[in-house]
Amino acid sequence: MPPLGPAEGTGRPLQPALVERYRLAWALADVAGFVEVLRHTPEETADTATAWEALVGTLEELAARHTSPNSGRIVGHLVPTRPDPEPP
Repeated sequence: MPPLGPAEGTGRPLQPALVERYRLAWALADVAGFVEVLRHTPEETADTATAWEALVGTLEELAARHTSPNSGRIVGHLVPTRPDPEPP
């Protein structure tokens, strides 16, 4: 027997707007976590490199997926990549 979907499992219809808000909340929590790593690690490490890449990817996804409810325009733009460090 295939797994039940949300509506079949609960008997209540799925509300797409609420699902999208949950996805947004999850993505914003991810952004907060990535920023926390970057704020507290002054040197570049494997963790900060991973956090940076994940932050950029998450912000790009959010900018592509979400629009302002007031204007209908995209909230955000492409996030620039981290500049190369200056040579010593």
